[in-house]
Amino acid sequence: MQFRTQVSLNHEFLLPPRIDEWIPQGHMARVIDEAIDLMDLTAEESAFHTTGAGAPAYPPKLLLKLLTYGYLTQRFSSRRISAACREDLAMLWLARMEQPKHSVVADFRKRHVEAIPGWMAQIVLLCMDLGMVGLRLGAIDGSKIKADASKHKAMSYGRMQQVIPELEAEITKLVAAHGVADDQEGVPEVIPPDLLKRLEERLAHIQQAKADLEARWAEAHPQEPTPPDQAQGNFTDPDSHIMVTKNQGVQQAYNGQIAVDAEEGVILGATLSDHPNDMQELIPTLQAVVDTTGGAQFAQVTADAGYFSADNIRALDADPRVEGYLAAGPDQWRKVDGHTLFGKGQFPYDAEADAYQCPAEAILPWRRTRTESVGGGESRTVAVYQGDRATCGACPLKDQCLTTKQSKKTITRGPDDEVRDAMKAKVRTPEGDAIYRTRKGQVEPAFGIIKETLGFRQFSLRGRTKVTGEWALVCLTYNLRKIGRKIQRIAQKTGEVCTISGLRTANGAQ
Repeated sequence: MQFRTQVSLNHEFLLPPRIDEWIPQGHMARVIDEAIDLMDLTAEESAFHTTGAGAPAYPPKLLLKLLTYGYLTQRFSSRRISAACREDLAMLWLARMEQPKHSVVADFRKRHVEAIPGWMAQIVLLCMDLGMVGLRLGAIDGSKIKADASKHKAMSYGRMQQVIPELEAEITKLVAAHGVADDQEGVPEVIPPDLLKRLEERLAHIQQAKADLEARWAEAHPQEPTPPDQAQGNFTDPDSHIMVTKNQGVQQAYNGQIAVDAEEGVILGATLSDHPNDMQELIPTLQAVVDTTGGAQFAQVTADAGYFSADNIRALDADPRVEGYLAAGPDQWRKVDGHTLFGKGQFPYDAEADAYQCPAEAILPWRRTRTESVGGGESRTVAVYQGDRATCGACPLKDQCLTTKQSKKTITRGPDDEVRDAMKAKVRTPEGDAIYRTRKGQVEPAFGIIKETLGFRQFSLRGRTKVTGEWALVCLTYNLRKIGRKIQRIAQKTGEVCTISGLRTANGAQ
């Protein structure tokens, strides 16, 4: 069999190759190179001294190119990015043959972490210039992303209160025993080496974690400044939180939020929090869209049942720029002691009659009002609607309606139910249902690309400020990938070289 002749490693080129020839047209490295060259990093560049003393610094744009291409190719650590500058042809091309040390890459990311959301905004504006953003329809969703901390390094506030006095007592006992041993000659050492030091260090760590947890809780809950016993603090990354994930169980994580435009899937807003659920994230994420786009907002936005609350609905209703469609979640059935019973959604409310109707078409009229506690020392007044004991007892559907302890059906209606019912009715209309059905194919693929294609499943930085910047860097990289895919599609369709500048000019001419 004939084999191809291999070129000798000692082969010399007749003419030296051009670095620009290493990377084909349309390659993602070229997209990143051109896009970042169009960005304004004047503030970052001016931060470097200009006295001429010391070695010249690496240009901020060069380091940002390496970071974004590194995140695009599943290289999240500064060491892997630095190594790629010696081994990866695209990284060599982006670095212009420079080989920055890993410490340079890491320091650049940490130093400018608060500026990254602004850099993401510049890429979003570039996407708008390229005609990739319509603002007609948006979707918001969140996902739990593992923190750079172990859940085994977390401790509850109640446990901290229990452990601190135990450690203090143990340290006091050891110190006393050590004093007795010092007073008696010939008595062997009673304290193992470094034991006292380890206990004191552990005590200091727990006390600091307790103080940090109390400060964060008091800031977030001024009306209840003392944390509950179940509140968690992590010794490695105090800002992270224990969260339940869909596929990885309980993890120490952050809650990353994105707002995705329906036109071409560009992420227009990204926020991050330590809240285990999404209820409080809708309005901050919508505000992030306004901040990132320079004041623009979606005309319509969808979000799943995790965001369904009366406060969110009222906030959407109060904003004339955006029409919200929030799913209410399943309310047709409920589980009680292993039995499936009718949910509140199967009891329509008649506002004119001020009564509910049950599935058996019996009427549940208003009976009285009562006060309920809602936590935090607050309460609310609800209206109570009840069926007749005789009617409910004779109803053929009572086994699907009442628990074994109930003799008649009772439904309460609070001050928020009217707002909730209006949103449920809007989403259930043919128009609302059609709009909401676009959500899954709009926002969930974005998380799929971030976690599967980019391989981003854990943060490399610690602390909410730094992690927020890293999340913005991930979303920035995702948007650069969107630009690259658009350029590649146009090049395949036309058979001609397509660049960002050319696409920008063509879109501006339309």
